[in-house]
Amino acid sequence: MNTYDDQDLRAWFRAKAEDYFRAHPDVDPAWYRDLDFTSEEARFLWAVDEGVVYVDASGRFRLPGVNRSTGNPTEPGVFSRPETAMRTRVVKLEWREYLTQVVALAELISRYGWPKELVAFDPEAKGAWTFDLAAFRDPSGTRPWVIAAETKSPVSARELDDLAARLRSWSDTGTSPDPGDDSKAAKAFHGLLRTQPQWLWLVAPGRQRQAYRLAYHERGRLRMEEAEDLPRFGER
Repeated sequence: MNTYDDQDLRAWFRAKAEDYFRAHPDVDPAWYRDLDFTSEEARFLWAVDEGVVYVDASGRFRLPGVNRSTGNPTEPGVFSRPETAMRTRVVKLEWREYLTQVVALAELISRYGWPKELVAFDPEAKGAWTFDLAAFRDPSGTRPWVIAAETKSPVSARELDDLAARLRSWSDTGTSPDPGDDSKAAKAFHGLLRTQPQWLWLVAPGRQRQAYRLAYHERGRLRMEEAEDLPRFGER
Protein backbone atom coordinates (compact mmCIF):
# COMPACT_ATOMS: atom_id res chain seq x y z
CA MET A 1 0.00 0.00 0.00
CA ASN A 2 1.35 3.40 -0.94
CA THR A 3 1.74 5.83 1.93
CA TYR A 4 1.03 9.54 1.76
CA ASP A 5 1.38 12.57 4.00
CA ASP A 6 -0.45 15.85 4.33
CA GLN A 7 1.79 17.54 1.77
CA ASP A 8 0.92 14.89 -0.81
CA LEU A 9 -2.77 15.52 -0.29
CA ARG A 10 -2.29 19.28 -0.47
CA ALA A 11 -0.41 18.86 -3.76
CA TRP A 12 -3.18 16.61 -5.12
CA PHE A 13 -5.81 19.23 -4.41
CA ARG A 14 -3.66 21.98 -5.93
CA ALA A 15 -3.43 19.94 -9.14
CA LYS A 16 -7.19 19.48 -9.17
CA ALA A 17 -7.55 23.23 -8.60
CA GLU A 18 -5.66 23.89 -11.83
CA ASP A 19 -8.28 21.86 -13.69
CA TYR A 20 -11.04 23.73 -11.84
CA PHE A 21 -9.74 27.16 -12.84
CA ARG A 22 -9.28 26.10 -16.45
CA ALA A 23 -12.91 24.95 -16.52
CA HIS A 24 -14.09 28.20 -14.87
CA PRO A 25 -11.99 31.04 -16.32
CA ASP A 26 -14.11 33.71 -14.62
CA VAL A 27 -12.97 32.47 -11.20
CA ASP A 28 -9.70 34.03 -10.02
CA PRO A 29 -6.97 31.45 -9.13
CA ALA A 30 -5.85 33.82 -6.36
CA TRP A 31 -9.01 32.85 -4.48
CA TYR A 32 -7.76 29.29 -3.90
CA ARG A 33 -7.29 28.35 -0.23
CA ASP A 34 -5.15 25.44 1.00
CA LEU A 35 -6.20 23.43 4.04
CA ASP A 36 -3.88 21.99 6.66
CA PHE A 37 -4.61 18.28 6.39
CA THR A 38 -3.74 15.52 8.85
CA SER A 39 -1.78 12.40 8.02
CA GLU A 40 -4.92 10.31 8.49
CA GLU A 41 -6.80 12.45 5.97
CA ALA A 42 -3.94 11.91 3.53
CA ARG A 43 -5.01 8.27 3.33
CA PHE A 44 -7.71 9.60 1.03
CA LEU A 45 -5.09 9.21 -1.71
CA TRP A 46 -4.87 5.52 -0.85
CA ALA A 47 -8.63 5.35 -1.45
CA VAL A 48 -7.97 6.93 -4.86
CA ASP A 49 -5.31 4.28 -5.56
CA GLU A 50 -7.75 1.55 -4.55
CA GLY A 51 -10.36 2.83 -6.99
CA VAL A 52 -12.86 3.52 -4.21
CA VAL A 53 -13.13 7.17 -5.24
CA TYR A 54 -12.09 9.14 -8.31
CA VAL A 55 -12.67 12.55 -9.81
CA ASP A 56 -14.44 12.53 -13.16
CA ALA A 57 -14.08 14.95 -16.06
CA SER A 58 -16.70 17.26 -14.57
CA GLY A 59 -14.65 17.66 -11.38
CA ARG A 60 -16.95 15.60 -9.19
CA PHE A 61 -16.05 12.89 -6.72
CA ARG A 62 -17.43 9.52 -7.81
CA LEU A 63 -17.88 6.32 -5.80
CA PRO A 64 -18.22 3.55 -8.40
CA GLY A 65 -19.71 0.21 -7.48
CA VAL A 66 -20.97 0.99 -3.98
CA ASN A 67 -24.45 -0.06 -2.92
CA ARG A 68 -27.20 2.38 -3.92
CA SER A 69 -30.25 0.40 -2.84
CA THR A 70 -31.09 2.82 0.00
CA GLY A 71 -30.21 6.02 -1.90
CA ASN A 72 -27.46 7.47 -4.02
CA PRO A 73 -24.30 8.50 -2.16
CA THR A 74 -23.23 12.12 -2.03
CA GLU A 75 -20.77 12.77 -4.87
CA PRO A 76 -19.95 16.48 -4.55
CA GLY A 77 -17.78 18.71 -6.66
CA VAL A 78 -14.18 18.85 -5.48
CA PHE A 79 -14.31 22.58 -4.77
CA SER A 80 -16.74 25.43 -4.19
CA ARG A 81 -19.44 25.90 -6.79
CA PRO A 82 -18.40 28.63 -9.26
CA GLU A 83 -21.36 30.81 -8.28
CA THR A 84 -20.37 30.49 -4.62
CA ALA A 85 -16.75 31.32 -5.42
CA MET A 86 -17.80 34.44 -7.33
CA ARG A 87 -19.76 35.61 -4.29
CA THR A 88 -17.26 34.69 -1.55
CA ARG A 89 -14.01 35.07 -3.54
CA VAL A 90 -12.84 31.79 -2.01
CA VAL A 91 -12.23 28.42 -3.66
CA LYS A 92 -11.69 25.48 -1.30
CA LEU A 93 -12.72 21.97 -0.40
CA GLU A 94 -16.15 22.64 1.09
CA TRP A 95 -16.83 19.29 2.76
CA ARG A 96 -13.81 18.19 4.74
CA GLU A 97 -15.56 15.30 6.51
CA TYR A 98 -15.86 13.71 3.07
CA LEU A 99 -12.19 12.73 3.31
CA THR A 100 -12.73 10.78 6.52
CA GLN A 101 -15.88 9.14 5.19
CA VAL A 102 -14.12 7.96 2.04
CA VAL A 103 -11.10 6.64 3.96
CA ALA A 104 -13.41 4.67 6.27
CA LEU A 105 -15.31 3.35 3.24
CA ALA A 106 -12.02 2.27 1.64
CA GLU A 107 -11.04 0.47 4.82
CA LEU A 108 -14.29 -1.49 4.90
CA ILE A 109 -13.61 -2.58 1.32
CA SER A 110 -9.84 -3.08 1.24
CA ARG A 111 -8.91 -3.82 4.87
CA TYR A 112 -12.00 -5.64 6.10
CA GLY A 113 -12.83 -7.30 2.79
CA TRP A 114 -16.38 -6.07 2.22
CA PRO A 115 -17.54 -6.24 -1.42
CA LYS A 116 -18.38 -2.80 -2.78
CA GLU A 117 -21.94 -3.85 -3.54
CA LEU A 118 -22.53 -4.53 0.16
CA VAL A 119 -21.33 -1.17 1.52
CA ALA A 120 -23.20 2.12 1.32
CA PHE A 121 -22.09 5.74 1.62
CA ASP A 122 -24.89 7.86 3.10
CA PRO A 123 -27.17 4.88 3.80
CA GLU A 124 -30.83 5.82 4.01
CA ALA A 125 -30.16 8.86 1.84
CA LYS A 126 -33.79 8.49 0.75
CA GLY A 127 -34.98 8.64 4.34
CA ALA A 128 -33.60 9.21 7.83
CA TRP A 129 -29.92 9.62 6.86
CA THR A 130 -28.73 8.88 10.41
CA PHE A 131 -25.34 7.25 9.71
CA ASP A 132 -22.49 7.94 7.28
CA LEU A 133 -21.69 4.36 6.22
CA ALA A 134 -23.28 0.95 6.40
CA ALA A 135 -22.49 -2.64 5.49
CA PHE A 136 -25.31 -4.97 4.47
CA ARG A 137 -25.96 -8.70 4.42
CA ASP A 138 -27.03 -8.59 0.77
CA PRO A 139 -27.30 -6.03 -2.06
CA SER A 140 -30.94 -5.24 -1.21
CA GLY A 141 -29.74 -3.30 1.85
CA THR A 142 -32.55 -4.73 3.95
CA ARG A 143 -32.47 -4.65 7.73
CA PRO A 144 -30.91 -5.75 9.96
CA TRP A 145 -27.64 -4.21 8.85
CA VAL A 146 -24.24 -5.62 9.77
CA ILE A 147 -22.30 -2.38 10.38
CA ALA A 148 -23.30 1.25 10.91
CA ALA A 149 -20.53 3.87 10.97
CA GLU A 150 -20.35 7.51 11.97
CA THR A 151 -17.42 9.70 10.91
CA LYS A 152 -16.22 13.22 11.73
CA SER A 153 -13.60 15.66 10.49
CA PRO A 154 -10.67 16.78 12.70
CA VAL A 155 -12.68 19.87 13.65
CA SER A 156 -15.71 17.90 14.81
CA ALA A 157 -13.95 14.76 16.11
CA ARG A 158 -14.88 15.42 19.73
CA GLU A 159 -18.55 15.01 18.87
CA LEU A 160 -17.93 11.26 18.69
CA ASP A 161 -16.87 11.27 22.35
CA ASP A 162 -20.24 12.70 23.36
CA LEU A 163 -22.08 10.32 21.04
CA ALA A 164 -20.30 7.27 22.46
CA ALA A 165 -20.74 8.42 26.06
CA ARG A 166 -24.49 8.97 25.72
CA LEU A 167 -25.11 5.73 23.85
CA ARG A 168 -23.13 3.80 26.46
CA SER A 169 -25.04 5.51 29.26
CA TRP A 170 -28.38 4.38 27.81
CA SER A 171 -26.92 0.92 27.25
CA ASP A 172 -25.47 0.57 30.76
CA THR A 173 -28.63 1.78 32.49
CA GLY A 174 -31.11 0.00 30.25
CA THR A 175 -32.82 3.30 29.48
CA SER A 176 -33.61 5.29 26.34
CA PRO A 177 -33.60 8.97 25.35
CA ASP A 178 -36.25 11.18 26.89
CA PRO A 179 -39.28 11.92 24.71
CA GLY A 180 -38.60 15.03 22.66
CA ASP A 181 -34.81 14.58 22.76
CA ASP A 182 -33.75 15.54 19.23
CA SER A 183 -29.98 15.43 19.82
CA LYS A 184 -27.63 13.62 17.45
CA ALA A 185 -27.11 10.93 20.09
CA ALA A 186 -30.85 10.35 20.47
CA LYS A 187 -31.28 10.14 16.71
CA ALA A 188 -28.41 7.64 16.56
CA PHE A 189 -29.99 5.58 19.33
CA HIS A 190 -33.30 5.37 17.49
CA GLY A 191 -31.47 4.80 14.20
CA LEU A 192 -29.71 1.78 15.70
CA LEU A 193 -33.00 0.35 16.95
CA ARG A 194 -34.51 0.88 13.50
CA THR A 195 -31.68 -0.65 11.43
CA GLN A 196 -30.32 -3.06 14.10
CA PRO A 197 -26.70 -3.40 12.93
CA GLN A 198 -24.48 -5.89 14.75
CA TRP A 199 -21.66 -3.35 14.92
CA LEU A 200 -21.19 0.39 15.40
CA TRP A 201 -17.95 1.98 14.19
CA LEU A 202 -16.88 5.52 15.16
CA VAL A 203 -14.11 7.10 13.06
CA ALA A 204 -12.37 10.50 13.15
CA PRO A 205 -8.79 11.69 12.59
CA GLY A 206 -6.71 12.18 15.72
CA ARG A 207 -8.60 9.75 17.92
CA GLN A 208 -8.65 6.03 18.48
CA ARG A 209 -11.33 4.32 16.46
CA GLN A 210 -14.06 2.64 18.43
CA ALA A 211 -15.94 -0.52 17.53
CA TYR A 212 -18.95 -1.73 19.48
CA ARG A 213 -20.83 -5.00 19.25
CA LEU A 214 -24.55 -4.36 19.60
CA ALA A 215 -27.55 -6.31 20.85
CA TYR A 216 -31.20 -5.35 21.11
CA HIS A 217 -33.78 -6.21 23.73
CA GLU A 218 -37.49 -5.79 24.13
CA ARG A 219 -39.02 -2.42 24.98
CA GLY A 220 -36.48 -0.50 22.91
CA ARG A 221 -33.33 -1.36 24.82
CA LEU A 222 -29.81 -1.28 23.35
CA ARG A 223 -26.74 -3.14 24.62
CA MET A 224 -23.22 -2.05 23.59
CA GLU A 225 -19.99 -3.93 24.19
CA GLU A 226 -16.70 -2.34 23.14
CA ALA A 227 -14.50 -4.53 20.93
CA GLU A 228 -10.88 -4.27 19.79
CA ASP A 229 -11.84 -4.05 16.12
CA LEU A 230 -14.49 -4.79 13.53
CA PRO A 231 -14.64 -8.33 12.14
CA ARG A 232 -13.57 -8.96 8.56
CA PHE A 233 -16.20 -9.80 5.97
CA GLY A 234 -17.61 -13.26 6.63
CA GLU A 235 -16.50 -13.33 10.28
CA ARG A 236 -18.88 -13.04 13.19
